[in-house]
Amino acid sequence: MILWDSSHRLVVTEYHLQYTNLPEAFDGFTLVQLSDLHASEFGEHNSRLVSKVAAIHPDLIALTGDYIESAEDIPITEHLIRQLSDIAPVTFTSGNHDWASGSISELKQAVTDSGGVYLSNEWMAVEQDGQQILLAGVEDPNGRADMIRPDGLLARINADYPNSFVILQAHRNDFVKKYPVLPCDLVLTGHGHGGVIRLP
Repeated sequence: MILWDSSHRLVVTEYHLQYTNLPEAFDGFTLVQLSDLHASEFGEHNSRLVSKVAAIHPDLIALTGDYIESAEDIPITEHLIRQLSDIAPVTFTSGNHDWASGSISELKQAVTDSGGVYLSNEWMAVEQDGQQILLAGVEDPNGRADMIRPDGLLARINADYPNSFVILQAHRNDFVKKYPVLPCDLVLTGHGHGGVIRLP
């Protein structure tokens, strides 16, 4: 019953964050994060999920990995991103299952073809009323061994754009010991399927 519930029930959790360094134009900026769908669908063609997202009226939708198990799952993700892109800009970063599928190149192409932005160890500016914040996305460590890690990517960003407001979009939450000391303002991760419980 617990496994069924975690795979079929949709719950929206809201966080209201406050920053002293957030550009004024982004006051009230709404970001929706979706993660770890693993080719699941909520309603026909994800209609229930898309309706929940649309009701929030987001300014940006961040997808933080683990969307496919094999190449056969790519059409589900592609169709979802097409629908979400009609609501707000969509960004995507990979998860360990996406890489393990052996179809990461096809997934990257599908994300782009369906209107999303695939952030592969890179960053982009998000602009609003003449001001901007930076959104960085890191590939999952399940990918190539020579890929840059979150701390390395953020070091590059801060060297080029010091004092910028930076959001890091990643999949793994088990980089958690370093996240609090990284030079960014907000970290979006998945991987934990609902959270992490620490026992004494």
